[in-house]
Amino acid sequence: MGKKIKILILGAAAVVVVAGAVIVFRLLFCFEKGPDIAIAGREITKEEYIQCMNGQKYHTAIRLQQEYGVDSSNGSFWLKEIDGKVFYKELADDTVEELRYIHAVYEIAVECGNVEDARYESLISRMEEENERRRETIESGGVIYGLAEYTPELYMNYEMSSLKDMYCADETNEGMDLTNEEIQEYYDSKEWVVGHEAEMADLDSVRTAVEAELRDKKYEEMVEKRAAELEVTGDMERMYRFVRNRLKE
Repeated sequence: MGKKIKILILGAAAVVVVAGAVIVFRLLFCFEKGPDIAIAGREITKEEYIQCMNGQKYHTAIRLQQEYGVDSSNGSFWLKEIDGKVFYKELADDTVEELRYIHAVYEIAVECGNVEDARYESLISRMEEENERRRETIESGGVIYGLAEYTPELYMNYEMSSLKDMYCADETNEGMDLTNEEIQEYYDSKEWVVGHEAEMADLDSVRTAVEAELRDKKYEEMVEKRAAELEVTGDMERMYRFVRNRLKE
C-alpha cells in the first residue's frame, strides 16, 4: 500500500512539474520581447515586426509558390525547405527588407520636418491622436472623411502615402526640382496618349502627368537607395525562431 501511495505522489508531482513548465513556457512566450533586431539602431518591437510580417505574407507566399510550384494553402507550407531555402526564413528576410523600406520613408520624412522621428511608437502615438480627434468630431455631430478609426496597418499606409505626396510636392526637396532636360528625356522614354481615341500626346499637353510620374519615380529610387544603406543588427537566428513560432499559432 505504501509503495502505491508513493508512486501516486510521485506521479502527481510529475504532472505538476510538467504543467508548471508548460505555464512558464507560455508566460515566457507571451512576454517575449520580439525578434531582437534593430534597423539603423532603432529596435524593432514585436508589434511592429508582426504587423509588417502579416502584410508581407501574401507577397512572399506568391513568390515562393511561383518559384517552386508549391501550394501555399497547405498547412505546412512555411516549414518547407527547397533548394536550401527555408520558407519561414524567406518570410522573415522579406519582412526585414520591407521594414528597411518603411524606415527609409520615415527617415526621409524626419529630415524634411514632416514627422518628429522614425520610430514605430511615434507612429502609434500619431494614430491614437488622430483616432481621438475623429471620435470627438463624430460625438460633436461633425463630419469626418474616411475611416472612423484607423488600425496601425491602415494608418501607416495612409501616412506613408501622405509623406510621399508632401515630399514630391515640395520642389525644394532633393530631386524634385526637375530640369527641362529631365522632363523631355522621361517624356521620350515612353508613349503618352490622351482621349478616348488614345491619340499620341505632345509634351505640352501631358507635362503635368510627366512631371508627377517622374517625381514619383525619383522618390521611390531615393527611398530604395536609403533602405539599402540602413544597417540591420541583432540575433538573426532568434528572429527566425520568432517567425516560426508565430506561424505555428
